[in-house]
Amino acid sequence: MNTDDDKTTDQTEDQGPDTTAEAPETPAEDQENPGQSPENVTVTEQSEASDTEEQADEDTSEPAEDADTFPRAYVEELRKESAGYRTRVKDLETKLHRLQVEQTGALADPADLEFDAAHLESPEALQAAIEELLAAKPHLKARRFAPDAAAQGAKASASSGVDLLGILRQNA
Repeated sequence: MNTDDDKTTDQTEDQGPDTTAEAPETPAEDQENPGQSPENVTVTEQSEASDTEEQADEDTSEPAEDADTFPRAYVEELRKESAGYRTRVKDLETKLHRLQVEQTGALADPADLEFDAAHLESPEALQAAIEELLAAKPHLKARRFAPDAAAQGAKASASSGVDLLGILRQNA
């Protein structure tokens, strides 16, 4: 014996899960909503489902915003900390540049060559910049003194011992 409900069930099984058609009302649903036609029940259920989806969208959007939003004091603290690190890095880069220029020994004062970040990455660029500066301003070149070059002071040919007899002969 096939009833109308059995025929409806057979039709929904034939449609399969891929179809978008609404399944007809089952007898249990008819008992829950007496006096309503099946069309009204479906529309009501669809509107309730869409309301639930909208609420779910609102609920998920708020935590996403909270996850990306931080208190103002915390953000200011992070910015201050980052600024301190940037300042520290800049100072250390300047110091490293000065030490590299000093290590070459080509300039009398390493501060004469202005800081350039490219000099830190390439020793050839540093050397080229020093040579260019010295070509433009030769007076900045470091001077080296040899002990024998000056006309003053002890000479290498002088005897190391004191000769009293020689001193007396010079005075006589």
